[in-house]
Amino acid sequence: MIEYYYIYAVINKLDVNSFDIGGVKEAQLLVYKYKDYSLIYSLIDTRKLETEYKYLMQHEEVLEMLMEKSDVIPFSFSTILLSEASLEKFCNKYNDKILSNFENISGTVEMGVKILISKNISDECKENDIEESNGYSYMIKKFKEFTNKKNKIEEIKQKIYPIENSIYKLVIKDKKKYNENGKIIFNGAYLIEKENMDLFRECINNLEHGEDFEVMVSGPWPPYSFVSLDERREY
Repeated sequence: MIEYYYIYAVINKLDVNSFDIGGVKEAQLLVYKYKDYSLIYSLIDTRKLETEYKYLMQHEEVLEMLMEKSDVIPFSFSTILLSEASLEKFCNKYNDKILSNFENISGTVEMGVKILISKNISDECKENDIEESNGYSYMIKKFKEFTNKKNKIEEIKQKIYPIENSIYKLVIKDKKKYNENGKIIFNGAYLIEKENMDLFRECINNLEHGEDFEVMVSGPWPPYSFVSLDERREY
């Protein structure tokens, strides 16, 4: 039977040999040690793993377990190498990037913040739709929708500035995006020190949420948004 090398993460530890949980498809977690860090992987019998909820959760459980005692550079779901030689080849090729990433994320985790509006922005326009009797009416309607979206986003931005100010002192790096469509109007990822996780949640949860929006905080997560490795499926 051909075996493939399913990769979970690189961790900044060498003194690790066994684990209390299994990985995807309940496969044993194995360790490839290289210089000052270790690559965590499993042997599986397929070259591509289907995106099933069970497997996704198993992947995340491994990362969460590793985060408890290590800094973690996470790999995306179903990152698979083709041979044992690929492990050394990967580490040789990306060693400098791996070390640089560990410097950037040392002692940190990623926290997520989403802001959901109580009603899809577009719905507010549709309630007062102009009948599309001709091209002029259609253009007026589309302009009204655009203006409404823009105004709504600016209104909510003003309301959530106190939220951002309250967590600013805890944040090392962030990535944020406002969306004009859908219920999720804001999506933010924040890199913070592990010791500040509870304070981060407290800062957000203690703020008064608006009647027209809700703030949701998630994490801790591996710092997916703040690491950069040129991952490839095959070597």
